[in-house]
Amino acid sequence: MANNPPPKVDLNEFKSEIKYLQRQRFLGRIIFYPLALIVTFVLRVIFRYKIKNTRKIRKKYRQLVKENSPLLLCSNHLTLIDSLIIHLGMARMSWYFLNYKHFNWNTPAVENFTKKLYWRFLLYFGKCIPIDRFGSPEHHDMVLDKIKYLLRDGEICTIFPEGGRSRSALIDIENTTYGIGRIVQDVENCKVLCVYLRGEGQDKYSDYPENGEKFYIDMEVIKPESMNTGMRQARDISLQVMYKLKEMEDKYFQIEKN
Repeated sequence: MANNPPPKVDLNEFKSEIKYLQRQRFLGRIIFYPLALIVTFVLRVIFRYKIKNTRKIRKKYRQLVKENSPLLLCSNHLTLIDSLIIHLGMARMSWYFLNYKHFNWNTPAVENFTKKLYWRFLLYFGKCIPIDRFGSPEHHDMVLDKIKYLLRDGEICTIFPEGGRSRSALIDIENTTYGIGRIVQDVENCKVLCVYLRGEGQDKYSDYPENGEKFYIDMEVIKPESMNTGMRQARDISLQVMYKLKEMEDKYFQIEKN
């Protein structure tokens, strides 16, 4: 187990939360394969989702996670199931089963995924840390500290820098949150895996992709840095991630134009 510095939140509460995460991870590993097969069947067969250049994407992902640790995954955000599509594109479920630390932790919004029992089941066994976007600063600090703990322990975590789905279906730098910067600040040598995901038919705000959607995925690792300190440094780091994602979005539209 990695040696973690004291969290900013209450230490006893943090220890309790970490025990909960460890139990969640253990049980998730046990049930992973049958659950992953069901989710894959739903995405690929029922909704007929397809990902372009899957072999190339998966090869690149395996190489990047091998070369970079700790690794925080940051993606643009268009639908409620972006994280599932990213998982589907990055690797086969059999590979995740054998390399369970590389099956990413996610931070879904509580208001979107706690109303139905099957979503709560999927969140618990699917390595998720729910976040209440309207919660207290203490709650947000706890979520960030849990992510830092997991990154130091060799896990990969996913965060959406915009803090919610884009209403314009385009990256909105004005909506950048600073949680990414705070994580990179506190986790030594933390790299950021920027992932740009987009369905070919995605041109507006939506909950789910259309049936039969084909997805484009691009990824690139960066090491954001800043000479500033404190919140200015966190802001600089977060904006570097967002500008990289914007650059990747521009690249996507240039490819589509040609």
